[in-house]
Amino acid sequence: IYEKHAQLDGVWRDVVIVERLLPGTIANPPAEW
Repeated sequence: IYEKHAQLDGVWRDVVIVERLLPGTIANPPAEW
């Protein structure tokens, strides 16, 4: 999963990691999205 996201964009990789740590990220996506 991490590898696939990393290939799409470095940001997605961070998002996946943060997503697991903070599920609220989906409800309140960062300005970068």
